Amino acid sequence: MALLDLGAVTRTLLKVIDLSVNASPAWPPLPSPKLTTSPMPPDKLTGDPVAGLYLYHLSEDAAFKNQPPPSGVEALHYTPMALDLYYVLSAHSAETDVGTLTEQLIMGLAVKALRDVPMIDDTTQINGLPVLDPAMSGDGNRLRITLQPVPAAEAVSYWTAGSSPLRLSAYYQASVVMLEPDRPPRGAGRVLQYGIQTFTTGAPRLDTSQSVVTYRLPGETQDRTIVVQPAQATQLGAGDLFTLLGTGLTGGTATLLLRQVSATATLTADAAWQVRVTAEGITARVQTTASGTPTPPGLYAASVQIARQLRLPDGSIRVITQISNQVPIAIAPGISALSAPSPAGQFTITGIGFTPAPAVTLYLGADRAEPGNPASLNPGEFAVQSPTAILARLPAGTPAAAIVPVRVIVSGSEGPPQWVVAQ
Repeated sequence: MALLDLGAVTRTLLKVIDLSVNASPAWPPLPSPKLTTSPMPPDKLTGDPVAGLYLYHLSEDAAFKNQPPPSGVEALHYTPMALDLYYVLSAHSAETDVGTLTEQLIMGLAVKALRDVPMIDDTTQINGLPVLDPAMSGDGNRLRITLQPVPAAEAVSYWTAGSSPLRLSAYYQASVVMLEPDRPPRGAGRVLQYGIQTFTTGAPRLDTSQSVVTYRLPGETQDRTIVVQPAQATQLGAGDLFTLLGTGLTGGTATLLLRQVSATATLTADAAWQVRVTAEGITARVQTTASGTPTPPGLYAASVQIARQLRLPDGSIRVITQISNQVPIAIAPGISALSAPSPAGQFTITGIGFTPAPAVTLYLGADRAEPGNPASLNPGEFAVQSPTAILARLPAGTPAAAIVPVRVIVSGSEGPPQWVVAQ
C-alpha cells in the first residue's frame, strides 16, 4: 500500500490528463499535434502544446497521523506516514493569440479530466487503459483528487512573489499517499494457545468515597454522627474508617492506592490500613504512613487495584490486574481534647496531624487566628507546638461563657467540628 517515490502519484495524474485530453472530441484531430504532459513547474514549461502538473507542496494528513505501530514494535518509523500532495496545473503553447487560446482549451479539458476521475485505484481505466502507475498498482492504493477552492486574489499571490508573469492555473490536492515505513527487525511471537477469559464483575470503578464524622454539641451528653462524601477521616487512635463505593471490586485481591494531590508519587496502603472488600465497597482505616511513607493530612486521590487469577487452557494461572479511576478523599487532622481556656483565653488543642506547621490554619469562631509566639500569645493567635499539640488564645472581646467553634485545617483538609467555652 505504501511507497517512497512520490513521482508515481505525479505520473498517474499526468496519465489521466494525457489519455483524457487526447481522446476528447474537442481536441483538434491529426495532423494537429497531440498534447504532451510534464511534471515541470509552470515557468519551466516548454513545447507546444503541453500540460504541466507540478507538485509544489505536501503536508501530513491529520486523520492518519500518529497511527499505532505494528504489533511487537514501538518506534514511529515502522508506521506508514500519510501525506496530502498539492499540485498546480497549468498549460503552455506558442506565445501568440492562438497559442493562448490553445492553453485555455488544454486547461478546460484537463480540469474536466481530473473532475471525471475523482478516485483512482487499480480498477480505474480510461479508454480501456489502466491509469494507476505500476509502482502503485496491486497494493490497494487509492487516490482522491480534489480541486482546491483557491480565491482569485490568493492565486495571484502565487506568482507575484517572483519574476514570472501570471499564468492560468488550477490547484489540486491528492490524498492519501502513504509513505512506506521501515520493516520491523522482528515480529510478535506466534500464538500457541488461545482462550477467552471474561470477568463477570467488569472492570473496577469507583463512584465516591464516604466516612462517618462524629461530633458532640456543647451541653449534650451524646455524640452525633453524619455521613460525608467525599470521605473525611482522621488518624486518631486506630484510624477512622472510610469506604470507597463502586462496582467491579470483588472477585480478586484489592490494593488501595493513594496519591496526594500536590504530589506525583502513588503510595500503596499496607496491612495496617486494614483494607477489606465488602458488599458495600472497600473499607480501610487511615494511618499515618503508607508502606513506610508519611501520609500527612491533606487532599488525596484514592484508587483501587484489583488482581484476579485466571486459569489458562494449559492449567497455569495468570494474574490480571486492573486499576480503577480515582476519587477524592481527605485525610483530616484529628482533635482528641480541648483544654479549658484560662482567664486570659489561652487553651491547648490536643490531637494528631498538625503537620507541617506552616500548613496549619486555625479559626476561632469566625475569626482566623494568626501565628504567634508560643511564649507570649496575643489574643487571636496560635502556635503549633508539635504534630499533636496547638497552643491558642481566644480573640479579644470574647465574652465569658461564649461557645466558640474551633476549626483546624491542614493543607486544605478540615478536622471534625469542636467547641470551646470561654471562661
